Amino acid sequence: MKTERLSKEDRQKTRSLYEEVFTEDSAEFVQYYYQNKTPFNEIFAAREDSQICGMAHLNPYLLVSDKKEIQGAYLVAVATKKEFRHRGIMTALLKEIFDFLYEKRYPFLYLMPASEAIYTPFDFRFFYTQRQKTWQTGCVKQKSKSMLSLREVQEKDLIILSRILNEILSQKYRLFASRTPDYLRDLNRELRAMNGKMIGIWHGEECVGSFQLIQESETMILEPLFKEEYRALASEKTQEFLERECPNETIKIAANDETKKEKEEESTGKPWMMARIIHLESWVSNLKSEKRKVVQIHIKDRWIAKNEGWYEIIVEKEGGTIRKIEQRHGIASISIADLPQLFKTEDPMADAFLNEWV
Repeated sequence: MKTERLSKEDRQKTRSLYEEVFTEDSAEFVQYYYQNKTPFNEIFAAREDSQICGMAHLNPYLLVSDKKEIQGAYLVAVATKKEFRHRGIMTALLKEIFDFLYEKRYPFLYLMPASEAIYTPFDFRFFYTQRQKTWQTGCVKQKSKSMLSLREVQEKDLIILSRILNEILSQKYRLFASRTPDYLRDLNRELRAMNGKMIGIWHGEECVGSFQLIQESETMILEPLFKEEYRALASEKTQEFLERECPNETIKIAANDETKKEKEEESTGKPWMMARIIHLESWVSNLKSEKRKVVQIHIKDRWIAKNEGWYEIIVEKEGGTIRKIEQRHGIASISIADLPQLFKTEDPMADAFLNEWV
């Protein structure tokens, strides 16, 4: 058994394993994924002879952290053939991925877990909770009187929608995936593979937000994002759209961007994304604090030995710095997994908005 990072030519060879393990994904979605994601991602695989018996995919994302662009790595499609399970394949793949990303100085690795228990031993912890609620159509008979209009997002809309969504997100969140035109273009392809579409909301020629409609096993509205001054009207117009398109259905609203009052009264939070620190110095550099914070601490990391050591961490308004110090008594020890909680108010990951599927 050996593990390796696959070449572009060999990435397509993992498709049969993907289809074998992820049976919930439609043929259309698998086709979308292998046509649009695998040419640009990294796939680590375990082989026995010529057979691929395990894999893990790293999909790249351009993230915005406190208005600064950073490279993000999203771990997906972690799978092992049934007859090869419980032989340490996933552990070997994750260790290779950690080493690969450390050399590239990625601050952290994140994923949407099938089971929290699988990833906790590798020092992953939840950092993002997705807000969710439901709407019941068939209850509202009166039409909206707002001047807003809705239409499916087209290629010609991508540049302006990109600007608006990044503006909306940067006003509310410290960490999110940048809504570049390429991101939105790929999202449109992904939605079509999930029997979905992206709807833009307009006030005359002004774009004021958007939402995603997905109609698979359940009907879902994902990421309804509206300019603050149009929030009430856009929400009303969206519900009118659902009354027309999805009569007498219970609609799941996920990743809904809400006011504090709405969060307290209507929504539930579902733990959604886990992450673990990869390159300690890079992660610390993204921390920010209005008030200077100095911490001396012993950090333990059983999976990435280069992160181990005694450190002084200083966090200021411009960012964080870290330096090694001499071992001495009286300095508390902490696992790398618990470090984000220690710096929760300084860490952009504590104020994230990440809802990507793959």
